[in-house]
Amino acid sequence: MIAFALFSTPGSGFTTAGNGDQAYTSLVAQILPHGIRGIVACGMLTALMASLASKYNASATLVTMDFFQKWRPNASGRTQVFVGRVSTAVIVLVGILWVLVMKSLGKNLYEYLQSVQGYMSPAIAVLFVMGIFWKRATAPAAFWAFLVGAVGGFLRLGLDLLIERPLKDGLATADMLRAQYGVLFSLQQIHWLYYAEALLVLCVVLVFAISAFTKAPEPSTVRYTYYGATAEEKAATRASWNHWDVIHSAIIVAIIVVFYYCFW
Repeated sequence: MIAFALFSTPGSGFTTAGNGDQAYTSLVAQILPHGIRGIVACGMLTALMASLASKYNASATLVTMDFFQKWRPNASGRTQVFVGRVSTAVIVLVGILWVLVMKSLGKNLYEYLQSVQGYMSPAIAVLFVMGIFWKRATAPAAFWAFLVGAVGGFLRLGLDLLIERPLKDGLATADMLRAQYGVLFSLQQIHWLYYAEALLVLCVVLVFAISAFTKAPEPSTVRYTYYGATAEEKAATRASWNHWDVIHSAIIVAIIVVFYYCFW
């Protein structure tokens, strides 16, 4: 927001070279004095390294403990460590290659993050919400809803790579791409927010439909839903917050609403 205000102020001398992704780095390079720039750069690098390290560690643990250990339950600790290291190296390589995908989409960073999260989040959100608040949801319903949601999300991401970038770069016309991809072109032309909403509704319908035609879960699984909490657990949760937490949350929500209203 500071970058936007400076960019819009005549005579400020602030420029982002027409690229909103450069707003933060432009602020650091053009506004901050020497010395402070180095401190800010060190802080950013430290935050980046800490964030990546935690994600790489979590990914390696997921591969090793949730997949490899079930495949090789008697594997030694040394073998598990080796698998974790290899997993980390592969994930780092995939992350580097994914930068090329981001570049090929031709979107600014904010729009890219929102659209990709919109493609991937519906299935995950449906599984968590319905799994917690609906006792009749079944495992097959969760599996197929997630599978369809993931395939639908990656399908739209692939179509963005094949269709959106050639259109923006003028390498092909809409008529050419429509003739080449047919119904897939029409699917890609749906705004990504509407596409995410449709994917969300589809996953909800699948969970309801498949759960209705599959065996109900065992009564013991209710323990893992919202309705399985004991009176003591509910009391402990209620005691963990008070009216000040509600007031502060309301203030934060109000600030977010104002920001959206001003910068929509």
